[in-house]
Amino acid sequence: GAPVWRLLGGAARVPAEGMELADSKGEAFTLEGLAAGDTAWRDYTLSFEVRQTSCGNDWRDGVWAAVRCTPAPNMYVVGFYPGKVWLNKIVIGVSASDNKPLAEAGLPAPGLSDGKWHQVSISAVANRIGVAFDGAPLFEAEDSNPEHFAPLRAGAIMLGARRSSLSASP
Repeated sequence: GAPVWRLLGGAARVPAEGMELADSKGEAFTLEGLAAGDTAWRDYTLSFEVRQTSCGNDWRDGVWAAVRCTPAPNMYVVGFYPGKVWLNKIVIGVSASDNKPLAEAGLPAPGLSDGKWHQVSISAVANRIGVAFDGAPLFEAEDSNPEHFAPLRAGAIMLGARRSSLSASP
């Protein structure tokens, strides 16, 4: 069923087309957006449809989704950037491997920049995170304890529309 959502950062509204997110908080690879679920959730799949209508000019701006979120904050963040998708691990609010994602894949052109609706699926099972875009698998990554941080085994979900404070106004 549909979870109850809590706004942790940015702006959100619910027009007829679905949920609309703007200017979610978060710098570097952290995310503060619209959260749902329970920190005790273990193995699950987050599925949603997304349409990007605008984007800032920082290379990391765009649609972000996170799984295994805890208050520390700890989370796995999936960022949809122009031409690519990154998976980053955040531990106590800091990227566990800054600018070296746990996984990376090319995003089929034009990606999210076409303004159309796309389907995204993110699975979190044991220490593996898998991402699919429009039904096509992009990657499945295993968190084998990079940088000596144990894999995140449980946590809630979060959605956001990242816009860096360094991005120029449209």
